[in-house]
Amino acid sequence: MAVIALLMGSFLGLFGGFTAWGIFGWSAGSAVTLYFALALGLGLLPFVAAALRRGASSKALTATAPN
Repeated sequence: MAVIALLMGSFLGLFGGFTAWGIFGWSAGSAVTLYFALALGLGLLPFVAAALRRGASSKALTATAPN
């Protein structure tokens, strides 16, 4: 899942970087920064979601555990 998210982020970053650079007149450095931000941000999203689910499930288990 994380690999797919990283590839999707890379594709969206490439598209967004080229769009920002070609159409909106951003500098090449800003377009590359946008590419890396989208690629890494979307690549980390599944890890964050899994960590939040894991934390919520462990809290639910401790709340229902008998004393």
